[in-house]
Amino acid sequence: MKDKGVTEAVYSSTTSAKEDVKYREVYSEIASALSAFPPELFKPYLWFVPSYINEGLTVQKAFADMPYKGIKLHPLANNWDFADKKHEQCLHETFAFAQEKGAPILIHSGPNGVDAPDRFALFFDTYPEAKVTLAHCRPIEEAIAVLKKYPNVHGDTSFVPEEWIHLLVENGLGSKIITGSDFPITHYWATHYQNKKNITLEEQYQEDIETMRKFKTLLAA
Repeated sequence: MKDKGVTEAVYSSTTSAKEDVKYREVYSEIASALSAFPPELFKPYLWFVPSYINEGLTVQKAFADMPYKGIKLHPLANNWDFADKKHEQCLHETFAFAQEKGAPILIHSGPNGVDAPDRFALFFDTYPEAKVTLAHCRPIEEAIAVLKKYPNVHGDTSFVPEEWIHLLVENGLGSKIITGSDFPITHYWATHYQNKKNITLEEQYQEDIETMRKFKTLLAA
């Protein structure tokens, strides 16, 4: 990443998507990464999982023990049950903390209902100063509606096709979009679904960077 001129990146532990994951596993992975990469350049995000509630973990405790720079929520990989009072209270605490500390919240969005862009609309309304990013802006029509409605919600370009970038610009949302790649998931996608069997991680990353630069130009137009 340094060789390609990238000045900063955010990451989280994908072990968080594992069934019955325990926070100690994630903690050890983030600690290992921090020992090699400075957190001001490579910024760790706390991927908060509902099961952590039963472990007694809160975002406040996690941030006190580890130099996290943001929070990630993945409503498709993890079952956030709004009818569960513990889940609801945890989300209120998380958004309140994010608003108070200025810690951004990255939320996976997708076409499966549970990960719809407006899934957390209650909290967008309740905590208007919390900085939220909808990863993938998916589905695009629903994402556009949310981005227009909530000043504190932005989107990113990870796994976003070029035609969607034009739609976002046409809707006056270019300034609310952050360029991102979702690397190394892009490499997995290329090698498993696009038949690019021989593309290396470095080659894939170079492609991702070129795409981000192109998108940044389009968004600034």
